[in-house]
Amino acid sequence: MADNSNIIPRAGNCYQLPCTTMFKSPIATASRNMGTASSQGVQTVVATDGDILVAKEMQNLTIEERTKVYEDVHGVADAPILPTDPHFLQRCLSAMDEKLRNTRVKKTYDLAAFLFPRYTKGAELRFVFLRAVNYNPIVAAKRLVYFFKVKLRLFGSALLGREITFGDLSAECQHAVRTGCYQFFPLNVKDRSGRPIFCQFTNLFELIPNHEEILRSFFYTVMAGLREMSDLEQVRGVAAVIQTFNCQNGLSSSIWELLVSGMDVAKALPIKLSAFHLHYDTLRWQPAASLVQMTVSKFARLRLRTYCSSFLESKYHLNTFGISSDAFAVRDDCSTDTARLEIFISGRLQHEIMHNYAETGVEVPTVVDVLLGRGKSYQAHPGNINFLAIVDRFRSQYEGGGKAEKRRIVDQVNSIIISQGGRFLRIADSGDDWDLMSESEAFRKIRNAFRTKAS
Repeated sequence: MADNSNIIPRAGNCYQLPCTTMFKSPIATASRNMGTASSQGVQTVVATDGDILVAKEMQNLTIEERTKVYEDVHGVADAPILPTDPHFLQRCLSAMDEKLRNTRVKKTYDLAAFLFPRYTKGAELRFVFLRAVNYNPIVAAKRLVYFFKVKLRLFGSALLGREITFGDLSAECQHAVRTGCYQFFPLNVKDRSGRPIFCQFTNLFELIPNHEEILRSFFYTVMAGLREMSDLEQVRGVAAVIQTFNCQNGLSSSIWELLVSGMDVAKALPIKLSAFHLHYDTLRWQPAASLVQMTVSKFARLRLRTYCSSFLESKYHLNTFGISSDAFAVRDDCSTDTARLEIFISGRLQHEIMHNYAETGVEVPTVVDVLLGRGKSYQAHPGNINFLAIVDRFRSQYEGGGKAEKRRIVDQVNSIIISQGGRFLRIADSGDDWDLMSESEAFRKIRNAFRTKAS
């Protein structure tokens, strides 16, 4: 007789395996879950860590809170009221600023705030994060800090200070977008209640060899979709769908690593999931479903519904929640409807051109620019380090030269900086932008550098 000492009975004649090993060996857990299938091929759903956590959290809700969860999931909740009180909004921004000032570990955010103050400190970006978390300034500040950390890791410092457009993406990343693995087009696709729908088709990851490009396409797709949403839509949130069907490689270790990395990126994005559906065609994906449940915020976790079925059954199931799968650019065989997807992407490109997201309208420092100012941020800037190295090369000549020779050396240093593509910039009086220094100001900066070195 089989040893059942490790199995805990639960209601409905289903059984729950101990949850302590769920994340220690996800692939082994998946195999173990598949082992619950009978000889007739019937799959028995096994409770996971995520299921248990959701059950506990639901039990702790009031009746009103539980009703709100159900209404959000089914898309029948009353439309939220967009805050318009200027005093309330200013208090949110002030509280967010205070949290950011008191956050000790925020190296990437500080870099972004130094180089790109208008974008980083602007109210427009901060309100996007506030709307995603029901105007909780503490949570919004934490997510904003993590947002810049992830953005730097994926796209580098050049794009840290502005919105990312399709034209900024590499050819490989544009290919990833065009596979349709992530689809989020608020101008075209909404559920029955009018909420935008975000969808992930996991099987299409197999068309993209570089997983980093998948993560970049995820980041871009979400942020591009948020730009197309109204303020009220951002407060109300989106209906998210993850469909995992016809995956040839199954839950391999590389796919598992990609899913973990994807959840890490998701934690940085200012998107509110007011309904969340995760569908898959085999219980081998159950550990991945549990990963999602355990990783997302409590707000999203309570609104997450998992479903193991065929793709056709999934379509019918989504329809009961007001989500028409016909709205997606995908065929019944889970392949991409390329023609329809290109229509959606063309609309997005037109939206980006119309709003001119790629053009900031201000001078944006690069790694070869010389920045006028004092402090650690200026000293650590690569352009300033390079500038002082050039000054060092000419220092002995400058110190031993006459007035005309010194003027020639200053002009030569300026020419070297320009030939490298660098500029001399100073912070504008407003404190939000950078201004291009005049030639006389640049020469004064160079002379001061020589005098400082000489001392």
